[in-house]
Amino acid sequence: MQQGTVSTPVRQRVRPARALTVRELDDGTSLQLWDDARGEPVGDALPAPAGAQYVRTTAFSDDRRALVSVYDTGEAVLWDVDPRRWVARACRILAPLLKHPAAAMDAGQEAKALC
Repeated sequence: MQQGTVSTPVRQRVRPARALTVRELDDGTSLQLWDDARGEPVGDALPAPAGAQYVRTTAFSDDRRALVSVYDTGEAVLWDVDPRRWVARACRILAPLLKHPAAAMDAGQEAKALC
């Protein structure tokens, strides 16, 4: 996921996605994307910026491809949360490797089928 800082204040609370929501983890600062349909987490937890003690608010973009999280420090972090873009990026990285027979064997059938 890409991380960056935004300066626009966020006033919208998280709305339930069709199948993707965000949950605050027990540490109070990390967030976890969650696939409600499958009942399981999606990817790794989204860590808070250094020094943050708690999450003030989160909001999905209207197209559900980005999530912004705002922390007690006033810092806002913009996350790319579109799994389709994650797959596309991974396939761009793997494409040169999949052209070589030895590397393609190491990549496994899942990677070859996905890309």
